[in-house]
Amino acid sequence: MTLSAIGLPSNQRVEIAGGAPASDYQIIETARTSEEGTLQATIQLPPWADQQRDFIFVIAIPEMNIAVRSATFKVMEQRVGR
Repeated sequence: MTLSAIGLPSNQRVEIAGGAPASDYQIIETARTSEEGTLQATIQLPPWADQQRDFIFVIAIPEMNIAVRSATFKVMEQRVGR
């Protein structure tokens, strides 16, 4: 899936995390914002994502105490080769 964000500080390292709402999030990968403060990253839904719970992504810049969250969505069964 592709994550996009605008209005972030420029040229900053970000942590992309995910998990169920109101739970601990796990860092999935890191990325960097553009000169314009945008981020576009293609992320694989982690294999530990639970189909029984909603999921959200969090884009965080811990050094600046900034975090933005995606809307919640349902995890669907992954089908390979169909």
